[in-house]
Amino acid sequence: MPDGVRPFARPAWDNLPNRITLARLLASIVLFVLLSIMPGPDDPSRKPLAVTSLWLFVAIAVSDWLDGWCARRFGMVTAIGRILDPFVDKITVCGTFILLLGVPGAPSPLAPWMAVAILAREFIVNDLRAWIESRGVDFSAKAPGKIKMIVQCVTAGVLLGRLADGTLLGVAVPLAFDHVLAWATLVATIASGVWYAFRATSLVRAQES
Repeated sequence: MPDGVRPFARPAWDNLPNRITLARLLASIVLFVLLSIMPGPDDPSRKPLAVTSLWLFVAIAVSDWLDGWCARRFGMVTAIGRILDPFVDKITVCGTFILLLGVPGAPSPLAPWMAVAILAREFIVNDLRAWIESRGVDFSAKAPGKIKMIVQCVTAGVLLGRLADGTLLGVAVPLAFDHVLAWATLVATIASGVWYAFRATSLVRAQES
């Protein structure tokens, strides 16, 4: 390389985990488009669109685990990654629940008020995280939040699986199972939100004492 010419340096945030996170965001947008154009149950194009939506969501969920593993395994945790990763999680899950409410003939047990409650919890915990970490205190995801995310993803996946023909990929599972998942998602979401609120209070008190 000629003298005086500096090699191109990538920004510190431009690493594999963050690229995976950005890819998840783009994939979520594609998923939202598919759900937005999902036809009624009598349309022959419904099944391929529904199956594509399901497997796209599964890929997004798996890549969520992958980017976190890469960041920890190879020491690529960045400030922007800590913000972007949970943001994409919330966009994907909440967006899926909300758009499912508008799909014609979707056998969804999620009531609109449930989607609002889930969205409200995500906003509150996100604001708490921003406030606590602005004070220099770690407020990363813990077990209650991770369990909540797993339950939400399972529920969203099951509801997406129902879109094709009312079964779960050809397996006739009673709709009561979906209702149990919907309520489990609501309980896990609210319970984790309450846990984070108490944790935030404890961290602030410890810092000020």
